[in-house]
Amino acid sequence: MGRGTQNLYTCWTPLGNISLDMGPSVLCAGSHKLDALHQTYWAADVDRDLIEGWFSKDPVEIVDRFGCRWSTTDFGVGDVLIFGMHILHASLANTSKRYRISVDARYQLASEPFDERWVGAPPPGHYNFWKPGIQLEPVAVSRAKWGV
Repeated sequence: MGRGTQNLYTCWTPLGNISLDMGPSVLCAGSHKLDALHQTYWAADVDRDLIEGWFSKDPVEIVDRFGCRWSTTDFGVGDVLIFGMHILHASLANTSKRYRISVDARYQLASEPFDERWVGAPPPGHYNFWKPGIQLEPVAVSRAKWGV
């Protein structure tokens, strides 16, 4: 999400009641204040830089390294979770025997610059993932270069 406006917001909407065992979204409280990520991870672009898009697959590592905490709750019909693009987020594992259905929608002011990958009919979307022979740099390599 390193193109277009930096004032981009996600609205996560559960379609039905979602208990903790169904794998709701989780936010890493305080991660939006991590200056080192603003100049590295959040400035990166998976298509331009050919890197993996996630920061870590280990939520405990985030807590240990940065001192943040993960937060979530049960969600009910009518709930929404709105957060800016500079906050680490994930979801819990769905350990229930039910489907968890939710929607992620992104919003920004019309006056802000947009990311051309997500505009048009049809929008081009990510383009380097589908090219034969393209190898994305593992996030561990990117993080080592960035020192985070």
